Amino acid sequence: MMTISIVLPVYNGERYLASAIKSILQQTFDDFELIIVNDASLDRSLEIAKFFAQKDSRIKIICNEVNKKLPASLNIGFNKASGSYLTWTSHDNLLKPDCILRLKEELIQRNVDIVYANCEEIDENDNIQLVKRRDENIDELSHRNIIGACFLYKLAVHESLGGYNENLFLIEDYDFWARSYFEGFRFYHLNE
Repeated sequence: MMTISIVLPVYNGERYLASAIKSILQQTFDDFELIIVNDASLDRSLEIAKFFAQKDSRIKIICNEVNKKLPASLNIGFNKASGSYLTWTSHDNLLKPDCILRLKEELIQRNVDIVYANCEEIDENDNIQLVKRRDENIDELSHRNIIGACFLYKLAVHESLGGYNENLFLIEDYDFWARSYFEGFRFYHLNE
């Protein structure tokens, strides 16, 4: 069993996908599987995913025959996951080299169910535009999504919630975090 499963859903993401995959493969923590869910892309996304999968056995590719949207693609990917810890990222996100390691260390050290960190918005020239700090009180989840794009959680969270609500496209993540909060799962903010 892999320690961490990373799901990467992609729909027409050829512009950024190679960079996103490279940032995952260059993690200092390497006991993970990367599950790329190609959501019926019409561009070269599948070709790019296959190129990387041929070079790294940790990569698995799932192809949706029709576009099922993000929440369904996440559930499809996580249904094939074998990790004890889960995360997902978008095809236009980049992970810093120690991202997964730091999230896992804090999740275990703090004895929590979900750890989340800050993120930076970058432009097409890799210039940092905005640092998004996520240090609000966790009780704010009852009003708005404070988690952001950098997180790791235990498999038990996913199993308890039954995955992402496929009827809530574009707010599937907020719904997932809010349900986690109301179920009593423990969160920790890593201020990095």
